[in-house]
Amino acid sequence: MQKIILYGIGNEKEFNHYTFEKTKNAHKKITKILSKLFEINWPTQDESHDENDDYNPTEIDISKHKDFHQNISSSKNKNNRLDIFYGNKKIFITIHCSLKKRKTFNDELRKITKMPKPSKPINPKMIKS
Repeated sequence: MQKIILYGIGNEKEFNHYTFEKTKNAHKKITKILSKLFEINWPTQDESHDENDDYNPTEIDISKHKDFHQNISSSKNKNNRLDIFYGNKKIFITIHCSLKKRKTFNDELRKITKMPKPSKPINPKMIKS
């Protein structure tokens, strides 16, 4: 199984934030976890209709989304909310839910992600405390 790249993760009082690679593979894998744990549907297909009103689903290519924000709530629990910010080469996701659910999400992420090694050592003098 090809793992997706998780560039960063952070925890605030009521939400976690993540930075992922912006690929179709990442979109599909993250969607599976979100659906399973939070009942949040981050669409992977555009449910469009053609000129004859026939259903014509097309795969969504998130690499084409830039500088735009999407907000998705759970169909079952409105306290579970996802915010997706589409950058040029990365997607930034915040998940608003209980701490217990966020920990479960992190456990699932460990199975499908890898973090890149820094290209150069971090200078301790540059870190603000």
